[in-house]
Amino acid sequence: MNTEEEKEFQRVKDAIAAQVRSARAFCDKSQKEIARDAGISVRELSLIERGKANARLATIGRILAVMGFRLVFGAVAPEEVKKHA
Repeated sequence: MNTEEEKEFQRVKDAIAAQVRSARAFCDKSQKEIARDAGISVRELSLIERGKANARLATIGRILAVMGFRLVFGAVAPEEVKKHA
């Protein structure tokens, strides 16, 4: 059974996955090319793109950097989260 915290963590992983997939589609590179340039395995990149990996922010940053993107994040007040839930 998933707790609310686990569900929220999965939502974050899914959002990251969507951003990485979108960036890769935009730059028109294969998983193999991105993984090689970011210094990770294709399997790890695939897991990240499917929201299945617990990747470090540094890894996400490297993946995005090799595609010409930057990792940017921010905090959202709890009342704002509730508005968009």
